[in-house]
Amino acid sequence: MADRTRVFYDSQCEICQTAVSWLRRLDRRQRTECIPMEAGSIKRAGLDPDACARELHVVTPQGVLGGWDAVAHLARLFPATWPIGALGSVPPFRWLGRSVYGWVARNRCSHGKCR
Repeated sequence: MADRTRVFYDSQCEICQTAVSWLRRLDRRQRTECIPMEAGSIKRAGLDPDACARELHVVTPQGVLGGWDAVAHLARLFPATWPIGALGSVPPFRWLGRSVYGWVARNRCSHGKCR
């Protein structure tokens, strides 16, 4: 489907695997496609492999989002998480979300198992 949001995630990271598991539970209408981060899939999508290794990236029909902005976009797709996405998209909540997400992304291997 051309209108699906493609989610590129690190399949070797427990935190990323857990997030994708939750995403799949929420996504009853199959609005997303979760794609393990591999060089071929990333390059075909026109993404930077180093940027994808640092943070979650999603490709939407409107463009590419990374980090907290990607999380907020995904949250807005589902009724159960829509308020998080809506609040997380406006200051000061967007700034806080970006800050917290950045810290988690930088430290994810020390808080989970990255293979």
